[in-house]
Amino acid sequence: MDLTDGFRKLVQPHLTPRKGEVARQATFKYLQLARAEAPNHPPRVYYVFPTGSSPRVLVLPSQRRTWQIAGATLCVGLVLLLFLWLMS
Repeated sequence: MDLTDGFRKLVQPHLTPRKGEVARQATFKYLQLARAEAPNHPPRVYYVFPTGSSPRVLVLPSQRRTWQIAGATLCVGLVLLLFLWLMS
């Protein structure tokens, strides 16, 4: 639905449902996309891609922020396990 007309016409023949099909996964070898990082928002990465009406922006955490979140989660889990071990 959000694809440009030209891109939709190229992809549509490959996405027609087949008899008995439950789900479908599509992988594109080439997709027009821009990756942007703003200096005043370092923990975020912005991906911009064209749609039918206007560009669409997808905001995701940067790789550094992902590692920070994973590390914090691991530390909280270890502290919780240590606390439970000391209480038993």
